[in-house]
Amino acid sequence: MTGWLLGVILAVGADELPVNPIELGAGLNLAGDVAQLKMGENRAHVLVFVTDQCPIANRYAPEIQRIEAEYGKKGVGFSLVYLGSPKYAPEYRKHWKEFGYQIPGFMDPELKWVKATGVTVTPEVVVFDAGWRMKYRGRIDNQNVEHGKVREGYRRDLRVALDEILAGLSVSQPTTAAIGCIIPRG
Repeated sequence: MTGWLLGVILAVGADELPVNPIELGAGLNLAGDVAQLKMGENRAHVLVFVTDQCPIANRYAPEIQRIEAEYGKKGVGFSLVYLGSPKYAPEYRKHWKEFGYQIPGFMDPELKWVKATGVTVTPEVVVFDAGWRMKYRGRIDNQNVEHGKVREGYRRDLRVALDEILAGLSVSQPTTAAIGCIIPRG
């Protein structure tokens, strides 16, 4: 396993998102090949930051896949981003397969995408519009009050943001605090 620190924190990022397009640069796909994220015909793109050892990210795997199945049909692309060294690619591929992901997987070993987007925990998502402008950064939903406690009647933040983007609206809540496993910064 990758040996990631599994501390759990409430991540409170900056309230403001950058207004200019974000240049992420190339990443590595799960085969270890250099690959570029592409918008293609998509109207938006979601990066889902995960680690293979984060129990909170693992618990969200079915919901991530449900969201991708629903919104992929509406012109939204998705990519799963693993954080760690390419030497752990076999573990990431195993995790990807065991959790039944169909979403393209990438690795961010130098945390370039983490730094460019400002994510701080896993799972955390970033949504870009077709011009690679960040429109949402934060949690998938707010069902986690704190580690181990789930709220009823929670807000489905990622779905709300995607609905607003697809409707041509501004995202009403562009940043939210995510609860998850700390992304170690080197």
